[in-house]
Amino acid sequence: MDDDALLEAALLESAALHREEAMLAAAIAESQECMNLNRTAPPELPSVPATPPTTLSPPSVRRNTRNAPAAVLDSSAGHTIRPAASNPARQRRLQQREQQREQQCRLAPTAAPPESSGAPPKPPERAPRPRLTAPLHGQEHPSWRLPELLPPVARATPPPSAAPPVIVWLRAGDMRLTDNPALHAAAESGNPVIPVFIQPPRCEEGGWPLAGAAAYWLHHSLVALQHSLSRLGSAVVVRRAADCGGSSAAALAALAAESGSRRVYYNASFEPWLVRRDEALEQELASQGVRAKRCAGNVLYHPEDARPDERTAAHGFGSVGFFLAAVATLPPPPPPLPPPRRLKPPAAWPHSLPLSELGYGRLPVRPDGTVEDWAAGIRRSWAVGEIGAQRALEAFVSGGIQRFEGRERFRADQANTAAISPHLRFGELSARAVLHSVRERASAPTFLRRLAWRDLAYWALWRFPHLPSRPFRPWFEAQAWSSDQPALEAWQAGATGFP
Repeated sequence: MDDDALLEAALLESAALHREEAMLAAAIAESQECMNLNRTAPPELPSVPATPPTTLSPPSVRRNTRNAPAAVLDSSAGHTIRPAASNPARQRRLQQREQQREQQCRLAPTAAPPESSGAPPKPPERAPRPRLTAPLHGQEHPSWRLPELLPPVARATPPPSAAPPVIVWLRAGDMRLTDNPALHAAAESGNPVIPVFIQPPRCEEGGWPLAGAAAYWLHHSLVALQHSLSRLGSAVVVRRAADCGGSSAAALAALAAESGSRRVYYNASFEPWLVRRDEALEQELASQGVRAKRCAGNVLYHPEDARPDERTAAHGFGSVGFFLAAVATLPPPPPPLPPPRRLKPPAAWPHSLPLSELGYGRLPVRPDGTVEDWAAGIRRSWAVGEIGAQRALEAFVSGGIQRFEGRERFRADQANTAAISPHLRFGELSARAVLHSVRERASAPTFLRRLAWRDLAYWALWRFPHLPSRPFRPWFEAQAWSSDQPALEAWQAGATGFP
């Protein structure tokens, strides 16, 4: 879309908002008339002037009208930009206002008219909404206080008669038992299972190393996973790639040689640098007689299955409608896999580092020896781990999702959003589990479109590997960035002079 079309679309939306002001004033007046039970004159409302539609002269916006909306191309209106009657967002707003007016009219006769005052009755009080407060009244959630478990006991070599184990390579997005395809496949193999977490080198992180709050969360999520696996009779082997040849492939090859394993299960990733790393890893392991099995990733539709750029042109390229139209012909996402009941331990556990050796949960220490605990707010506001993630999803589906479907999800003073983003990020929840939980309990088209946006973003990364470092539209590479410090401070203080 060129600049002229963007300008026309912006002006179209602006004119629609101006027209809504007049419609809102009319709706308020009509609502008050319905609630006036004693037929007294309604109180006089301040008038809300409707800004007239923006009128543009032909030379200002008519240079390129090939793809402009029909309302913009209507010459009979003197090139007046008006909202299109078929605009879906406008139709939804009008329908919502009409439903609100009808509901107020139905409720009005049930109220008792005032005895002495001529004022109209007060509208029924709305149910209180939850406020944004810490989950335990300012206290830290107990999930952050789980102790780190000791590494499993290692022996030099397994007995000759022991069955060869299989390895489950857990990454930062696999911190769960439920609907973990790699863990499920390993458990179904019938062989002993060795779950392993390997701290990757910086060269495998695509210039986006894990740090700060993300690293702190991952440390405690790994602690929670240690406890979950211990209840299944298993454990997590922790290693650093830097100690085992400098790469994840070398660390896995060393672990396979040490344990006698010939199979590695892992869940797919879609970030470009991880896709390249995994492809090279499979080849390196295969050269040493170890088969790497890639399982389903934490998305609803794998990018290579979706391929919206090859399936549809009915919606704007890159939009969520563009993606949903493409996957509509695919089989629906499968239901989430159950957690394994038990994991068979190996005859001999390989060597493992203590989890704290990775440094993910380390807080900075001041020169005087005191700890700078910048993570206290995180611990008061979130519950880390798979159990906390499942409880957050349950709380949202059982109540908050209906408020999310309305415009109240935009309110910053109420907890009307799902609050499951970090749980999805670290794989404490799977996208399939979220989808099926929502569909079983509620009708939530708005939320499910947001969930589809997540898949769309992964497809875009997979399809256009340059996106982490270069813009999708190449002409934005020429955009100049300002280094005006006073202008930055004015913007931060809200003193730029713009609304």
